[in-house]
Amino acid sequence: MQTTQYYGLKKPEETDVATPEDFNNNMDILDGVLKKMVTRRIITLSAAAWSGSYPYTQTVNCAGSTVADDIKVIGVYIPENATIDQVKAWNRAAGFLMCNPNGVSAEKITFKAYKKPTVDFQILTEGA
Repeated sequence: MQTTQYYGLKKPEETDVATPEDFNNNMDILDGVLKKMVTRRIITLSAAAWSGSYPYTQTVNCAGSTVADDIKVIGVYIPENATIDQVKAWNRAAGFLMCNPNGVSAEKITFKAYKKPTVDFQILTEGA
């Protein structure tokens, strides 16, 4: 029986006997992958918590994260009661963030910025 390249899903061929266990194993793998894709978190980045020099870094707790996770920032979290001035300040601060592909570790995420944000703001992340 062949398997897929990335997730090892079983691919029965005409001469293979596929069992319910084969299909159930495939479903469990797919379920895990989909769960990682839809996990979202709101993370607060505090102006006072950035490091003192470039690149500015801030490490936040992120329950359940592991070094193997692929977590992406998908936007600034804006609560319903936010003023236009707050939205502008938060978007400006989030615009200083830099890509940090090695920033995810066990239970923590480290963010990088090229300029130190001067306001607290929240971001929405996706991935597990």
